[in-house]
Amino acid sequence: MIDGNKIKQTRKKIGLSQSDLAKDITTQGTISSLERNSTSPGSTILVKLLNRLDLKLSDVVINDIATENDQILMQADHFSMNYKYQEVIDSLKDFQQTDDKDQHAHYQFLKQTLKCGSLITLMMQYLVSISYCYFTMTSLTYLPFLQPAN
Repeated sequence: MIDGNKIKQTRKKIGLSQSDLAKDITTQGTISSLERNSTSPGSTILVKLLNRLDLKLSDVVINDIATENDQILMQADHFSMNYKYQEVIDSLKDFQQTDDKDQHAHYQFLKQTLKCGSLITLMMQYLVSISYCYFTMTSLTYLPFLQPAN
């Protein structure tokens, strides 16, 4: 992920407008989105922008545990909402322990959801099988050839 705020700070520090920075590279709108962390430009555009700002890639790349954990939790949420419990388990394996209380609480919530979700899935399967058996048995009693002879 690119730190748009770092690009914005550097641009302002050297006295460039967004249009000045974008000139002959990209659009002012792209710079605005980049600075708000709403987009990540392609590598060619990024290199040109960094050269104009006299920055290195390592100055603007964010690759920390919090960001990675956010992506993992977001993906696990998606799987959980779609009842894909094995995928939730698989994605949470990559979660790295952190001091961030919100992330830790989110992780624990998903772990508990897994337990409940698995139990609910088993209960639903059981209810479906019981319903099928009941339906089959009650349907058979209405078939005339299965009725006792008088």
